[in-house]
Amino acid sequence: MNFSRIIAAVLSLFIVSAAYASQPPKTELRLAIPTSSLVKGKTKIYFVADGSRAPIDSVVLPALKKGSNECVVRHFFNADTTKRIQALYSNLMIYFFNEPGKITANMDNDFCAKGTKLNDAYAAFNESLEKASAPLKEEADKIINNAGLSDKEKQEAIMKLSEKNERITTDAYKTAIAQHPNDALGAVLLLDAFSVLPASEFMDYVNKASNEVRNYPGMDRYITLAGNTLKTDKGQPYTDFKGVDPKNPASALSLSDFIKPGNYTIVDFWASWCGPCRREIRTLKKLYKRYADKNFAIVGVAVWDQLPKTVEAMDQMQVPWPVIYTDPEVQPSVDKTYGIYAIPTLVFIGPDGKIILRSHSSEGIEKILKEQFGK
Repeated sequence: MNFSRIIAAVLSLFIVSAAYASQPPKTELRLAIPTSSLVKGKTKIYFVADGSRAPIDSVVLPALKKGSNECVVRHFFNADTTKRIQALYSNLMIYFFNEPGKITANMDNDFCAKGTKLNDAYAAFNESLEKASAPLKEEADKIINNAGLSDKEKQEAIMKLSEKNERITTDAYKTAIAQHPNDALGAVLLLDAFSVLPASEFMDYVNKASNEVRNYPGMDRYITLAGNTLKTDKGQPYTDFKGVDPKNPASALSLSDFIKPGNYTIVDFWASWCGPCRREIRTLKKLYKRYADKNFAIVGVAVWDQLPKTVEAMDQMQVPWPVIYTDPEVQPSVDKTYGIYAIPTLVFIGPDGKIILRSHSSEGIEKILKEQFGK
């Protein structure tokens, strides 16, 4: 046999093997959609990854096999950089990590796919949360349907259940995050837990995490929010900002216009479209009336809203305190300055101009006012 041919054959095999080895690992996804959930005219499943505003991929639904009661979609993803991805079809949605291996999900029933380490762990975490909250949901239904309770009693009981559920959720996230400090699941859990973790604890996790977690898509935004929250947290002096009078947009307003030395001041970040914000305003109106003759004030700050909608809501609810409207050019600096990620957010400022607490409800603030003013 020609020696040169043997060498050429060996080299060609080596080149093919090297090329194969250089290919990124693949995630094989198998999605089942019951025929009862198929929608006429909806022929594609779209995939959106964390950090993406537009679909990163899509796949056309295959033709139904005769006698089959489900449409089965198979698709492959590169798994060189692991991210959480949403699969979207009509009103159906499931999550999965593009981790190397074979994963499956039923889009009609599952929250996330299963089949690999991260996907199984994510599924188990969400199943445990659902299991823990199920008894609380049943108890809430009993409270709501209890004709022997007044609306106020129902509200107070539901609030206690909500607080209990938040504690359970927070503890579950803390445990799971600690178990995944260096992978994409840990990053996802940390982002999802942002609303229930104190900013200081969030940053503690971030600082201890791997680069993969710290550089996960969207993490930089939440790190900035947490940092600004800490700068405007308990014990810090309030930070001034500018806006306009909603009913006289030519008139500029600053938060400092309404913060008077010696006064307790609630700064309420809200929007007209936000149901919880409207409910909180009704509660704040009671506090405002109760302490109107004291060294006490409330200032509203309309964020993420349209000026006409803000004015309409103020008139509908007869808001008795001044409101600062932050127009689209000012909004980003306002919510970033105070680390606002959810509304309502209440910032309670003391007589010395320092922040006493931040909260999403006035319950804790009311306790402090009762202690200070004796009623």
